[in-house]
Amino acid sequence: MPRFCTRCGQQSLSDARFCHACGAPLQHASTATVRAPVRQRRGLWLGAGLAFALAVFGAVMAWWVFGGATGPSHRELEVAAQQWVHQNESSLMSDACLDNLDYGANPLLIDAGDQSSRQWMDVLVNARVYAAPQRVQDGLRTQWRYAWGPRTARYVRDGHLCVASGITVARVRALHAGSPELKRLPAGVSIPQNWAFAQIDLAWTGLAPWAQQPAVQQQLPGLENDQTQRIMLLKSAQGAWLLPSPAEQMGMQLQLRSLIAGAEVGKAVQKFSQQLGQALGQPGAQSSEPGSVAPRSRGFFQWLKNLVTFHD
Repeated sequence: MPRFCTRCGQQSLSDARFCHACGAPLQHASTATVRAPVRQRRGLWLGAGLAFALAVFGAVMAWWVFGGATGPSHRELEVAAQQWVHQNESSLMSDACLDNLDYGANPLLIDAGDQSSRQWMDVLVNARVYAAPQRVQDGLRTQWRYAWGPRTARYVRDGHLCVASGITVARVRALHAGSPELKRLPAGVSIPQNWAFAQIDLAWTGLAPWAQQPAVQQQLPGLENDQTQRIMLLKSAQGAWLLPSPAEQMGMQLQLRSLIAGAEVGKAVQKFSQQLGQALGQPGAQSSEPGSVAPRSRGFFQWLKNLVTFHD
């Protein structure tokens, strides 16, 4: 079978390896038919691999943008929780500190007729917080003198007697839309996407061993309360979740109040439409039982008080 040179176009014999006119190598038909599919198959594999890599990259980026990076990270929650505890430490420590006496005074003088204070000081003497009292006579006035014990200084803080040295964050977690704590939000109100709520579990540090005595717990009823707080976070323009400043928190409260007010107006309009339809006898109008009153959603401040705890 004659063949033609691909360089000069001269016809050559079928078994010739080179063109007799220009000397260019001649390609056999069997080789051409074998090598061409190999190149096509290799191109298909490369294209499929590239398409798969692009699909995986797109899925990862979609998860990062729309899924994994929508809310605050655990590190951002921890930083915000620590900052909030630092700002509210004085208020939080009030549950673990007594101010019924001037514990900063050393010695502490109690009138002999003040039976309740003497009984309380006896509890502290038995706990070895104070030394045994000494009787002091000043004319007709009798007092009992209580001096600090060897461990009293560690429990006195700004003139208060504290059974704990501090309070710290034990655990923090984000509250999502389906969290039970956020279901208290009035119906028809959605939280803005640049807001977040978190729950903080607190723990006392340096708790005194004598804090478990019934007399001490009676004086400090808040010591055994659930040390759980809820805070608000705000997403900055740079995309970081931070604890809002007092001014920003005030703005968030006002914004949420306006949203709730709008939802209340919408509910009132809907209720009026239902009542008007019932009065006009329109079919499909919802009727209410005689004497029934439509339930009112909780007010803004009540909901916010239940959700976010303020100590001052």
